[in-house]
Amino acid sequence: MQTCRLASSRQRGRDCCPLHHRDPFDRSLVAQAQALGIPIVSADAVLDRYDIKRIWENLTPPRRNRDHSLQKTRHPLLIPGVSSAYIDQAGSGRVLLMDTNSGERVTYQEQGKRIVPTQSKTLLLLKPRGFCAGVVRAIDIVRIALEAFGPPIYVRKEIVHNRFVVEELQGKGAIFVDSVDEVPNGERVIYSAHGVSPEVRDASQQRGLRVIDATCPLVTKVHVEAVKFAKEGYSLILIGHRDHDEVIGTLGEAPLVTQVVGNPAEVAALTVPDPNRVAYLTQTTLSLDETRDIIEALRERFPNIKGPAAQDICYATENRQVAVKHVASEADLLLVVGSDNSSNSKRLVEVARSLGTSAHLIDSYRNIEPNWLEGVKTIALTAGASAPECLVEEVVKFLAGKGFGNVQEVEVMPENVRFGLPPEIVEAIASAPASAGVE
Repeated sequence: MQTCRLASSRQRGRDCCPLHHRDPFDRSLVAQAQALGIPIVSADAVLDRYDIKRIWENLTPPRRNRDHSLQKTRHPLLIPGVSSAYIDQAGSGRVLLMDTNSGERVTYQEQGKRIVPTQSKTLLLLKPRGFCAGVVRAIDIVRIALEAFGPPIYVRKEIVHNRFVVEELQGKGAIFVDSVDEVPNGERVIYSAHGVSPEVRDASQQRGLRVIDATCPLVTKVHVEAVKFAKEGYSLILIGHRDHDEVIGTLGEAPLVTQVVGNPAEVAALTVPDPNRVAYLTQTTLSLDETRDIIEALRERFPNIKGPAAQDICYATENRQVAVKHVASEADLLLVVGSDNSSNSKRLVEVARSLGTSAHLIDSYRNIEPNWLEGVKTIALTAGASAPECLVEEVVKFLAGKGFGNVQEVEVMPENVRFGLPPEIVEAIASAPASAGVE
C-alpha cells in the first residue's frame, strides 16, 4: 500500500478546498487537485499523519469541537477507485470515508505514526434501543417489592415480554402466574406492564389480594380513553393483536362495544350501530406504517370516526422504528435483540424487511446463525423495549469475534423519559418493616 499524492506534503496550497466529482480519473480534475494541493488517496492507501492533518485543515468551513476533533460532516474528497466520497466522521485519529454511490465505507484508524484502513467489518449500534421507561418502572417495582417484603411475590403474566428478565426475577423469588386465581388469598400480586381488565381487578379484590400495579402509564392512557369513548356512546375499534396481553386488558374495559382489527382487510367486515359514532384506539407497540394503513381504511369506511387526542403508539416503539429506518439502507443485516412474544421487537424486524434489509429477531447471541453473516460487511444492531442492555453487549462481543470490530453508535434521537413509581409500591415500601431496607 502506498500514498498517492499529486502535490508535495510540504506544499501549503493557500486556497485548498475539497473537490467532489463522479469521475475521479478525469485529467482536468486531477490537475485541479494538484494545483490546489488536495491529497488524493486510494481506499487501500496508507495515510500519514500530515495527510490527515491537511485534510482536516482544508475543510471549508472547518467545524471542530473543543478537543479539535471534527464534528460529523459531509465534506467531499477525491478517492481514486471510489466514484465519490465524503468525510463522514473524523477525530481521535480516525476518518470514515463514505462512497456516496455504492454506500461502501472505508474507516481509517491510528496505528503508530500512520493512519491505516481498518480491516474490521462494521457494526452500527442503534440508539435509542432496549428498555423503555415503562419497562424500567415495571422491573423496578418487582425488584423493590422483593427487597422490601421478601419472596414470594406473585406476578400476573410476564412482567415484560423478555425471557431473560423473567428468569432473572424468578431467581430472586418472583412467582409468575397466568391468573390471579393461582395466587393464595391475601398475598401480594403485581400486575404486568401490559395492564389488566376490570374483571381481573374485581377477582383480586374478592380474594383479598394486595395489588401492586405495574401497568405502563401509556397503557393506562389507552384504558382511560376506552372508558371515556364507551361512556359517550361510541362504538370502539381497537387496532392491535387479539392475543396480546395489552389488547386483552384494554378490550375488557368496554367489551360490549369494542371490536379488534389487526389489518386493513378486517375493516370491511366491521358492523356498528351508528357509523357516525365510531372511535378508534391502538395497541401501544404496533408498527407505525401498518397502523397508519389501518387508520386510513377506518377513515374511508367511517368518515366521522374519532381517535385519541395523541397517538397511542408509545414514544419508545416509534423511536426504535425510526432508528431502524434511518440505517436500513446502510446495513446488510439487522439484528434485533428481543423475545419472540415481544410485539415491539417483532415490529422492528418487520420494518427492516419492508425496506428490503435482511433482519432477524434473537433472544441472545446464541441464536445468530453462521449463514446470516456470510458476505455481510455491515450489521445494524438494536433491541426491543423489553430487552436488557447486557444482552446487547454480549452480541457486540460475539460479533467482534466474527470480524465486526468497527463499532459505531448511531444516535437518531435522545430519549430521556422517566415514569414515577405507582402509589401501591410507594405505600408498600412505607409500610414495610424498617429492617427490610430497600437498596
